[in-house]
Amino acid sequence: MSEQWPDGDASALVSIVIPCFNGEQYIRSAVRSALRQTHRNIEIIVVDDGSTDGSGAVLEAEFGGALKIIRIPNSGPSRARNVGFDHSRGDFVQFLDADNVITPEKLERSLGLFAAEPAVDIVWTAIHEPAEYAFEDESQFSAEDLQKSVDAMMDRAYELVLPGTGMLALETSQPLFRRSALETYGRWDEELRVMEDTELVARHALRGAEIRHLPMVGLIYRDHPGERVTRRMRFDNATYFRTVLKMIATARELDRMTGGIEDFTMKFLIWIAALECVRQRRYETARQYVTLARQIRRRLPGPALFRAASAVFGVIPALVAARYLIGAFSTLFPQRSRALLGVVAGDPDRRGDSGGGAGSGG
Repeated sequence: MSEQWPDGDASALVSIVIPCFNGEQYIRSAVRSALRQTHRNIEIIVVDDGSTDGSGAVLEAEFGGALKIIRIPNSGPSRARNVGFDHSRGDFVQFLDADNVITPEKLERSLGLFAAEPAVDIVWTAIHEPAEYAFEDESQFSAEDLQKSVDAMMDRAYELVLPGTGMLALETSQPLFRRSALETYGRWDEELRVMEDTELVARHALRGAEIRHLPMVGLIYRDHPGERVTRRMRFDNATYFRTVLKMIATARELDRMTGGIEDFTMKFLIWIAALECVRQRRYETARQYVTLARQIRRRLPGPALFRAASAVFGVIPALVAARYLIGAFSTLFPQRSRALLGVVAGDPDRRGDSGGGAGSGG
């Protein structure tokens, strides 16, 4: 190992938990990436989340006793991950979606950072998101391309999904968790089907977890057609709203609904969520977001003209009038839009949700 990376505990057991729902096409690559880890003391647990394809047969035929397969009725990715965690024995836990791959030194280098800083609860690495989804492992990408992902990672993690809050938004397989963190700060929320990975890390951070970044690509994300289908959610979707509510409730419970977190929450509820519902003429759902925002702070975010119109005509009619102007402004000045609204308005299929796509728990 390079001298810049401290040595970890070679005897530490790392449990790699892979939820799988109809992941026949990609599960081989995921398991192979786990088996190729330079840290050798691992256990691999695949939770078959009610697959109806040949996932189980592929696993048994190709990997046999190299992993443990647990079969459950289809329950969703968060439940599958928790079941895998219940069956795991490691002091460290790596969750890996069945359509992605981790790079060979991810665990070894992460354990080195854990060893150097014993108080750390979570170590996370960069993610590489190639345009081409038909890959086997990281060897198909140049060192230059991987370094570009590392260089862009801090902005992506802190500014793409939760800008201005100081809160991380990570994909499922980016973090390596100390087992005690999951036991202390909580496991996967089984009620959630969208952005459950963002909620998990945010909850840990809000409750005091120590989190560190390791500047290397540890995850190659497969943005395949099946995964893109799972991300076609809308802001009035009940599952998405539930995730937002959980994150807001946690911040309020812990008296963290202040500063950047409060500002982002207000901007998101009014200018992203409610505005998108208005665009779809889902006015009752838009009112839910507005009501929640009013509970947090009476003064609405946005220009004085918008607040004046809201006072006279109501927030929903004001948003109806504003949505055309916001759309044009976001198209012409996307960076300025991000600064004002917290997120660039537009396509709700943007990266940042996890969704548990094909290959993950279903």
